[in-house]
Amino acid sequence: VEDLQDGKIDSPNSILKPSNSDSSDGYTGQIAEAGIIVYDKTLGDNIVIRLKLMELNDGSWRVVDIANYGEFIERMLNMNKRDMKKYCNRVNDVLIDTDREMEAYRKSHPKTDKDWVMKVTDIMKSYNEKLDLIEVPRPGEPLAELLKERKTIFFEMMDVYYESNEKRKAKNIGAKLEEVNRRWKENREAINKIIDQYKNLNL
Repeated sequence: VEDLQDGKIDSPNSILKPSNSDSSDGYTGQIAEAGIIVYDKTLGDNIVIRLKLMELNDGSWRVVDIANYGEFIERMLNMNKRDMKKYCNRVNDVLIDTDREMEAYRKSHPKTDKDWVMKVTDIMKSYNEKLDLIEVPRPGEPLAELLKERKTIFFEMMDVYYESNEKRKAKNIGAKLEEVNRRWKENREAINKIIDQYKNLNL
């Protein structure tokens, strides 16, 4: 497991348990359980992985099963869900604040002239910096990629709006605006779809 470090295995001799298993394939039939204590830096806590071992004829031991594998996996999955919920909620807060400030400026300056382009670009840059400061958990990579795509689409959109103010270059501007706004809307819908899966998750 990638994030598990500093593992330590207890001596199986101290917890040796007799068994009625027949000796076969080089095994003596003796079974032991051992706990590996590992520290997960992501959880910030120790985890005990319980192993089942069988004794070989030469006196060594071989791991044959992980007794609490399901419990361990469930714990890791729950941890991932908690991390995703926290990440999604923080991202959602920034997006909501961005929308509010953008909408407030649109109401005070409804004309999409060059001044509007410059101002909304500054607003977006400010909130993008906040998004960049949020740590991305491993399950959050798809959402992080959508946020990167969002930046690209936004700046392409601003280029089109700026171009619309240059009459000599404003050819087919309506089609360009329609296309970039479609991509902007679809990107936001994809972002919201991921966020909605986690923001109200009960853990």
